[in-house]
Amino acid sequence: MEKSKKKRVRAVIMGVILLSAFYFGPSFFGGYYWTESAASEQSYHNTELVEVYRKKVDDRKVIIQDNGFLRVAKVIDRPLGLFYQVELATYVSAATSDEKMKFGWTAIQKQEEYYEVLLAVEAMDENIEKVIVTNEYPEQKDASVDELKELSDLFIEMEVENGYAAHYLELPNSEAGGFEFRGINAEGEVISES
Repeated sequence: MEKSKKKRVRAVIMGVILLSAFYFGPSFFGGYYWTESAASEQSYHNTELVEVYRKKVDDRKVIIQDNGFLRVAKVIDRPLGLFYQVELATYVSAATSDEKMKFGWTAIQKQEEYYEVLLAVEAMDENIEKVIVTNEYPEQKDASVDELKELSDLFIEMEVENGYAAHYLELPNSEAGGFEFRGINAEGEVISES
């Protein structure tokens, strides 16, 4: 009788240890979490961020969160197919000189040949319906959208939804940087630029 009681106690203790490892373990292993919301919440502690934008790009989710004074864009991935991880994150805080847009971007080198890039924008002017991101050199101020398409190695067009736009992409090393953000109105005119 005493042996079976000891076995039961050991089994319960082992069960509690295993459940604790499964529940708390991912947070100790490089930012992997069981749920998407846990990954998102744990990436910026104590900021009470509310999701204001969401977009699916391939098998990743791009989100923008806001708490009234801080805006953060994140790429959430499931690289192991089971756990969630915030792969990229950037503050959306740099403002255009006319203060019609705030933007942010970040890039991390994943392989020798390319970078993973996150681009994010808050359009503070309600006339901005699209944001175009280019990397032309030298910088072309006052260029039309058609001219920008010709001059740039990179031309990304993002639709503004509820005042926000974001995009995730992979770029060759030579194109990952020097981004110019431009706000476009309904007539296709550039009304704000970084």
